[in-house]
Amino acid sequence: MTKVFNSPNTSLYSQIITDNKNKGVDIANSIWFNKDSGKNAYFADDYQKKIQSDYQGTAQSVTNDDSIEKVNEWVEKQTNGKITNMLSEENRGYVCALVNAIYMKADWVNKFEKVGTYKETFTDINSNKSEIDFMHRLMDIEYYENGDTKAVKLPYTNGLSMIVVLGDTKNILDVIQNNKMTSEIVNVSLPKFKAEYSIDYTDTLKNMGIEKAFSNANADFSLMLENYPESIKIDSVLQKAMIDVDEKGTEAAAATSTIMVGTGADTTLEKIIEFRADKPFTYYILDDSGNVYFAGRYVKAE
Repeated sequence: MTKVFNSPNTSLYSQIITDNKNKGVDIANSIWFNKDSGKNAYFADDYQKKIQSDYQGTAQSVTNDDSIEKVNEWVEKQTNGKITNMLSEENRGYVCALVNAIYMKADWVNKFEKVGTYKETFTDINSNKSEIDFMHRLMDIEYYENGDTKAVKLPYTNGLSMIVVLGDTKNILDVIQNNKMTSEIVNVSLPKFKAEYSIDYTDTLKNMGIEKAFSNANADFSLMLENYPESIKIDSVLQKAMIDVDEKGTEAAAATSTIMVGTGADTTLEKIIEFRADKPFTYYILDDSGNVYFAGRYVKAE
């Protein structure tokens, strides 16, 4: 897993979590063992210590009677009530659940005034047109343009930023990390939007090269559980996310569960760049080091 994600030094995560608490970004991790699946089994001491030291995580026990409810309550609490019903009834008999949650609420450095919000046309991925609320503001911000790719960097007061990208996104994170954006006067038109999304990442992770962990025959989690009577594998990796973008700022939350079984400008300047997100666009919420906390694509107005 660390090879696929190119992140072998897991001890760095603890510092990332601490640094982000100071920015108003809460990242929480927990591991859950269902005692009814193996009454004499338990998380190995070394594994629990690693979860605590590298991920500031907690280890908890459940039974079949409360295995869903306790995880869902934990996720709802960690995401300020924005992510609910993380696990469903079909997950009740799991052996272990590894759960991650992230929550952020931050104001824009350059807030959009509500008087500058009005209806405009958004053309979706299927070329259908809708009249939705667009926010508008002229601001001095970082901008990038190359071919059909255009991007703006909208900073938050907590030190993070939202990058909004029109066109090809292939190299945009490299552009940001290599400081290729330039300060420009940009007239930004951006939709107000809310989005919720759920996905099972199992097939995606397998296609990326993580196969052994999902295999009945080859999965080996023996260093995680002590005294479990049989081998276990990862059954599913579930994620739910939400984002709410308005004039004041952004509220975003996400939770991931790995289920084991047996994410004011100067208007006098001549050069004013128009950035109109009136067609499908991609957005990233990241820090100055390029760590991405949320990413999504807005393709259809609802």
